[in-house]
Amino acid sequence: MKRGIAPAPTERATLVIAREGTVLEVVRSEPRMNTHADRALAALHDHRA
Repeated sequence: MKRGIAPAPTERATLVIAREGTVLEVVRSEPRMNTHADRALAALHDHRA
């Protein structure tokens, strides 16, 4: 089986939004999914502190 061009990496964008509706953080296109999730969770944690 011949393979063509590899697919482009997945682009992610996560908006971390406070209960009041304000945007706390925008996490964009972090190549590693776990790092992307960690950054979003850290933004929530920082807001609660």
